[in-house]
Amino acid sequence: MTFWYNAIAPFTPQYHAHGHSWDDYAAWYGLHHLKEMVSLDALLNPSVVEPDYKSSEDWTYIVCDGVWLTGFYSSIDYVLQRTKSIHYQLIAVVKEPTEACHQVPLDGFEFIGYDLLDDAYSISTLTNCTGMASTLMPDDFNERGLLRDYNRAILTQKEFIELNPNEPHSRCYVMAVWRQKIEISS
Repeated sequence: MTFWYNAIAPFTPQYHAHGHSWDDYAAWYGLHHLKEMVSLDALLNPSVVEPDYKSSEDWTYIVCDGVWLTGFYSSIDYVLQRTKSIHYQLIAVVKEPTEACHQVPLDGFEFIGYDLLDDAYSISTLTNCTGMASTLMPDDFNERGLLRDYNRAILTQKEFIELNPNEPHSRCYVMAVWRQKIEISS
């Protein structure tokens, strides 16, 4: 598995500095059991990494997929070096995993679920495209707004494409998501 990394802004009832109201989002989304949103969506959990696109060295860490900038990076150290914010979550992702990831170890991280990211790597089809036809139910989502189950993620990806053929965001990738564990000492 190839891991990509990013540092993203938190989106919780207490922290939503990027302009979105937690209450408005929860009401719009209809998932009232959410405690936080950990999404790969560039609007809900924007990246706080500040790459220098004029630096050839930076381009060795910027992950591209064909002509698309993915918004991910190949090195944790690079992400930490280029993160200026003090409020962030360090995440690791695997694009299109071929197996369930809840048992896949990643030192210092915990697996937290699956997101569906559009093929332009900017919008979470799962967390920012309500209204697309699917058989998703609230119980399919964990308290972070991610899908709990690998097979459900694969099925939803297929449903989005088959049931919404004219919706550009329906062409999406299953993304397995890990988040850095934070140890708090007393």
